[in-house]
Amino acid sequence: MNWGGVLVFDAKLWRKKRYLKHKEEERLYRKKYHIEHKEEQNKLHKIWYNSNMKNQNVCPFCKKKIVTKISKYCKNCRGLAMKKENHWNWKGGIRKHCGGYIWKLSENHPFKDKLNCVLEHRLIMEEHLGRYLKLEEVVHHINNIHSDNRIENLKLFESKSKHTQEHNFKGDLFSKKNRRNLKNVI
Repeated sequence: MNWGGVLVFDAKLWRKKRYLKHKEEERLYRKKYHIEHKEEQNKLHKIWYNSNMKNQNVCPFCKKKIVTKISKYCKNCRGLAMKKENHWNWKGGIRKHCGGYIWKLSENHPFKDKLNCVLEHRLIMEEHLGRYLKLEEVVHHINNIHSDNRIENLKLFESKSKHTQEHNFKGDLFSKKNRRNLKNVI
């Protein structure tokens, strides 16, 4: 179906085509074996349907017998099956932020976000120190590469203001901010 220049999948149309194809196959089968009575048609339909269904599996979650061509899970368990490791787009609980920072899945962390993730450099610093970081503590990347989370490249600051001072001091020595700082030192 074409809608505003964009191709759109029409599920109703697809189901209708599939149903008509199924009916046509059944009609050809009846014609081939000269079956005319309704009872014989019903028996034939059950035999034909069972022989054509490719997957007759047991759902791994609820152990119900399922008959489907598409999924190996029953209708109720399909949502459970597509979580974490079973999802087609699972990347090991690691995702990259647009700023280059790496977020890691950590469901039991006290400072996790709503997706149960924590910044990887904070986790590495916490592991190195052997304690959780306080909310006001800031982890700085020395080489300014946000995905480089080696412990040698990380530096801990006790507050955001100390971290900002570090960035201002490293900047151009002749900038307005640094000239003020140099006057106070001299």
